[in-house]
Amino acid sequence: MIIYDIITAEYVEDGDQIIVDGDPLEDVIRFDDEDGEVLISGYSHNTGDRETYVLAFDKTVELWSV
Repeated sequence: MIIYDIITAEYVEDGDQIIVDGDPLEDVIRFDDEDGEVLISGYSHNTGDRETYVLAFDKTVELWSV
């Protein structure tokens, strides 16, 4: 796994591969929340299931690839 960029949650796009608090996610789906937060859902390498995170727009996440 190679980390190639660090972005804030507001710039996450559908299909990105990101790391949220140490949890590598694939097939990410991004949903905006009206309270200044972003809902991120993706397949977790830690749990082996789809996980959902609620992140502040300015929360940093890492973009990764293989």
